[in-house]
Amino acid sequence: RKTNEEITILSVGRITPSKGHDLVIKAVAGLIKAGYNLKLKLIGGMIQEYHREYADSLKKLAAELGIRDRVEFTGAIPYGEMPRNFDNAEILVNAVPFGGLDKVVLEAMASGVIPLASNSAFLTVFPEEIAQDLVFKAGDLEELKMKLRGVIDKGLYGDEEIRSALRSVVSKNHNLNNLISKISEEIKNG
Repeated sequence: RKTNEEITILSVGRITPSKGHDLVIKAVAGLIKAGYNLKLKLIGGMIQEYHREYADSLKKLAAELGIRDRVEFTGAIPYGEMPRNFDNAEILVNAVPFGGLDKVVLEAMASGVIPLASNSAFLTVFPEEIAQDLVFKAGDLEELKMKLRGVIDKGLYGDEEIRSALRSVVSKNHNLNNLISKISEEIKNG
């Protein structure tokens, strides 16, 4: 089911190779080529000057893949403005390959934005019935494209029931810190 309504996808995090922004650009480019109406917003600044080269390489990648006009590089955004960005997006892709639990995924859930994450720890966080649909293997472009296509084709981003299930995971655990410590325990005890 292709929709003409534009879907905004966020990739949030410092502009460093470890955040996997290049994978997200490639996945979105693949879906745009397949006829999906997508816009990608990369939110994040550079901490180190030497990451400027990586930032430039991301812009070049978007241009080479023919989607430069569909990708917005916002740079760093003050924390207080994040809610507005979540309100104007449907999907968040978090392609951080490993390690820590990215708080941005929980913020997306709290905002009713459908998160796709490459950290398998989220399999125990996301509501059970959709967890498998929202976690992809780190660095796996084909799987990311497939899961992204699934979220869009099934219209999950517009499904109020799913969005509220995601919200309640965060609110049930009241505060983000409790949830983060629970999940880190989970990761440690693997």
